Formats: sequence, C-alpha cells, structure tokens
Amino acid sequence: MKKYVTIILLAVMLFAVSGIINTSCKPPEKPKAVIYVVEVKEGNVEWPVNLASVRLMPPDGTSQPDLIEYNQKPKLTDPNGKVSYDFKYEGIIKVRAEKMVGSINMCGEGVLILKEGETYQEVVKLSVCYN
Repeated sequence: MKKYVTIILLAVMLFAVSGIINTSCKPPEKPKAVIYVVEVKEGNVEWPVNLASVRLMPPDGTSQPDLIEYNQKPKLTDPNGKVSYDFKYEGIIKVRAEKMVGSINMCGEGVLILKEGETYQEVVKLSVCYN
C-alpha cells in the first residue's frame, strides 16, 4: 500500500513541477510600434493624415529582412493616421512619413525605440519638405 501512495505522490509532484516550468517559461513578446502621422493646422490642432507613406530607415548595412522590407515597401496610414509594425528584435530605428498635398510635399521624421514586450508609440508631425 505504501508503494502505491509513494508512486501517486511522485506523479503529483512531477505534474506540479512540469506545470510550473511550462507556465513560467513563456518567451517575451516581440517589440511593436504604432505610428501616428498628423498635420498641425491653425490653433496647433493636430489632424490625422490619411494615406501618408510611412517608411522605416534602418541603419546602413542591416541584414534584418523585415527592416529591409519595411524600408522598400512603405505602409500607408489608415483614416486615423495610424500604421503599426511588428519587429523581431529590439533597437532604435528612424521613421519617415511623407504625403503630397496638392503640389506641396509634406514630410516628417521620428524615432522608434523598440523593447521586448512593449509597444512604442510615435507621433510624426508633417510639415513642408525643403530638401
């Protein structure tokens, strides 16, 4: 009888330990970024810019395929002026937004600071481009 009690206790302990290990070893969430593109109008009112082109500007020589793709294929903002990205790694990345308004090219820049398990929010304000 003691043998069966010992086996049952060992099995319960094994399940408890494996349950603790499985729940405590979750991989951290990947970094995310949400970018809002706005235009400042009269009275310093910020208006969301629909269909602005948002391009990430990774450091020269990067080999991360997702950063290269985000640079080569810009995303367009939604009607709320928002665009979001998911990343594999932490880092600091420059972002640039552009929009043609009539015959005027509007642009703005910002910086994303990416950390594991966090969503970074950046507001990019458009103004007339002079370059």
